[in-house]
Amino acid sequence: MSSPSPLHPQRQEAGQLAAQSPLIAHTLPNKVRVLLLPSRKFRRRSIMVTCRMKMGEATARQALVPAVLVRGSSRVPKTRELRALLDGLYGASLTGGASKLGNAHLLHLRLGCVSDRVLPEPIWEQALGLWSEVLREPLIDGDGFHAGYLEEERRSISNELQGIFNNKTEYAQIRMLEAMFQGDPYCQTAYGTIEQLEATSPKQVAFAYRELMAQAPITVAASGDMDPDEMIRQIERLFGDLPMRAEDPYQPPLLPKREEVRSVDEEQPVDQGKLVMGYRLGRHAGDRDRLAARVASAVLGRYPHSLLFRHVREEASLAYYAASQLDLFKGLLTVHSGIDPKKRRPAQEIIEQQVAAIREGGFSDEELEMTKRALLNELMAQTDRPEAVLGQAYDLDLLGEPYRPEEEQAALNAIGREDVQHAFADIALDTVYFLSRREEGERS
Repeated sequence: MSSPSPLHPQRQEAGQLAAQSPLIAHTLPNKVRVLLLPSRKFRRRSIMVTCRMKMGEATARQALVPAVLVRGSSRVPKTRELRALLDGLYGASLTGGASKLGNAHLLHLRLGCVSDRVLPEPIWEQALGLWSEVLREPLIDGDGFHAGYLEEERRSISNELQGIFNNKTEYAQIRMLEAMFQGDPYCQTAYGTIEQLEATSPKQVAFAYRELMAQAPITVAASGDMDPDEMIRQIERLFGDLPMRAEDPYQPPLLPKREEVRSVDEEQPVDQGKLVMGYRLGRHAGDRDRLAARVASAVLGRYPHSLLFRHVREEASLAYYAASQLDLFKGLLTVHSGIDPKKRRPAQEIIEQQVAAIREGGFSDEELEMTKRALLNELMAQTDRPEAVLGQAYDLDLLGEPYRPEEEQAALNAIGREDVQHAFADIALDTVYFLSRREEGERS
């Protein structure tokens, strides 16, 4: 057997991993992945299936799949009847949605209910059966999903996407991504575009459903009071008959530096200018120094003591807000700020100076330690939220790595100044987007 690579070490199974963390990982014979977080401290039990597809032309119809699945099944075709059944199970919830991770399109179907341990009667088996029925026996009308339900969900999602235009902070970030990643599906939302939605038919959504059930990498994650062995047997009964899943390891993004910085200005009748700057980090989620990159981004612009907040907002009074966010699954750092439209140039200059300060060590030891403490507090708080733990475990599992919070906390404590500087060693400004109102005369 070949030795594990740094990016894809051998995955550990239930017996090995249980001794090191509360999370248990297992693989069914057909390569369906199982992640379990057994704990009696949670009064609710949940289970979620995540299917991983690719972003692209099919994004909208893929995103509509979980939306229409939760409207009814072949046995329970009416949404109000399905909701009544869930209400009868002490208020169980059944939700579907979509998200993205880099260029991966994640489709979710989640069941949540009160643990049998605190109820006068057991309901888990019945709730699990209903969840499985919605997923495996959907309401198909002819060769497509129910046209009425599809139209309602399409209209609802379209309204949400149209609403982004009124949220100028979110709108500006999306517009920056569109400029930075032209031709790359990463610039799409997890629900595609309004044009894609409008062009999607019930037959196409049914095709997308069959495609994901036939070949998409699948992970089933569950948390709560459970017998892990019994839960694995239940999941295998529900998913063991699916076709073999193909190996589809995470591929690091390829983001070459642009020769010149792209600048995009847009004018709308807004009072507050929106300045969004996209940086190619030169690091990705599979790199060993990814934790140092998280610290570097947090020192830059995550907390009130961060460089952007202090230098851009408080000292120079150039921004109403200024923050940074990191997407290591795309190798992207984004700095976004709300500013007086007349102060665009000095604000941009100081932001660039703060990014350079991280690379050159222009931050104090106190700022570094405060940031590490804040991140450690977030890591510890995460362990009390099963959805957060399973979300982090899913991301790591995609990289072929086990979830070990104790090791991550120790590694975070050990990060020093040089590690933070190195994380920004290859950072490069790629795209600058500015949304402002039309001004009479030249902006200063």
